[in-house]
Amino acid sequence: MAIRITLQNQRLDIYNLYRKINRESPGELQLTQLFAHATDTPTIICRDFNAHHPLLSSPTITNQAGEHEPTLWRNLRSRTAQHRAIHTYKRRQIRSNICHNDNQAPYKMASASPLVSDHFATMTELEMQQLPPIPPPPPRWNQDLANWVIFRLALEEWAAQYTPPEDIDQLEKDLVDAIHNAANKAMPIKTAQRNYSYKDSWYYCQEVRQLKTLLNRVTKIYRRRATAENRELLQTVKNDVHQRLQEIRIEKWLEWTKSNNLSPETRRRQDQLAPIRWEEVNEACFTPDDTDTPYTVEELRAVYKTGKDTAPGADRITYTMISNMGPAGENAFLRIMNKTHAEHTRPQTWRQQDTKPIPKPKDPDNLRPIALVSCMEKTGEKMVLNRITYKIGPLHKQLYAYQQGVGTTECLTDVLSYINQGKAVVVFIDFEKALS
Repeated sequence: MAIRITLQNQRLDIYNLYRKINRESPGELQLTQLFAHATDTPTIICRDFNAHHPLLSSPTITNQAGEHEPTLWRNLRSRTAQHRAIHTYKRRQIRSNICHNDNQAPYKMASASPLVSDHFATMTELEMQQLPPIPPPPPRWNQDLANWVIFRLALEEWAAQYTPPEDIDQLEKDLVDAIHNAANKAMPIKTAQRNYSYKDSWYYCQEVRQLKTLLNRVTKIYRRRATAENRELLQTVKNDVHQRLQEIRIEKWLEWTKSNNLSPETRRRQDQLAPIRWEEVNEACFTPDDTDTPYTVEELRAVYKTGKDTAPGADRITYTMISNMGPAGENAFLRIMNKTHAEHTRPQTWRQQDTKPIPKPKDPDNLRPIALVSCMEKTGEKMVLNRITYKIGPLHKQLYAYQQGVGTTECLTDVLSYINQGKAVVVFIDFEKALS
């Protein structure tokens, strides 16, 4: 038997082995692969191979297995291995051996007090480093109390003394640090709140709390007076609450994008088309075009998000902060975008995402990954999208998806207009796992 323990990025393999005695066919002891593994990996081997040899502190005659094991120990690097025999059986002086490889980790071997029987217990103590305490969540700024004048002035002071480096990753890091510093000056930190863990946290809201509070109150009334009238009241409230909770789950479920998997045929087709697509993309990147001009501040301001802020990425910069950067912050952001456009690259942090696991409603043990991308990266994507839209022109008039201000309502209206009060057969097809 074997187990693997991982603690603070330190892996330890523990093997517990027993070799039964077969006097008619003793056979050879096959340990080459195990000892090769123990050479490079911190390993503890607890075993009783019934191997007898003087090097193994065995009081009996050397056997075939006993001749094989010392050879393996001699081949094993002495600097990474320690061997020690411990009595585990008292009456016949038979010893089981315990060995360990202390490569990169401190292990201590010790024998414990004897048990009531004639066997001895052994103890292995692992002196692993204690895990550090869980770090507190990063601070969150209260944007409702922000002084955006101070925010912009702080960025202007930083920009006046800043010398832009050539490295695009350093450019992005410096801008993020400057925005964080400005936020610390312009807005207070939100008070850390207790993280409540609700059973159904994926759909929990104020209405759910009120419904459960109502159900608890009626339940207490019935417990105080278990009458037929109170029982009927409890049953009515329970049915209504459960029905409404189910509706809330459905509403929340519909807000999420379905997680679909591509079929094997689709994946094979994608693999076939991938080289052709990448060749066309690379050719387009290095082909001169009238859109190969630096981005302007007007293009940046045209994509500012005016609605409610969504969850920020790992850099904690929101859309509201971006739209209130002022000229100094805008120039720094445009410097990054134009460098990205000219060098056909982007900052390393823009390629990363902060993934939050959200339990699926019907399968809580199966988590749905929700990716939070940097708001600065998404703002840059909107600028690129506007240029692409300008270049390729409007989409086909019968394409109702991926167009601003167009949805299923326009689709149904056009279908009814084509029918024009006549007879028609309309088929709506929902292709499962078509676009995911």
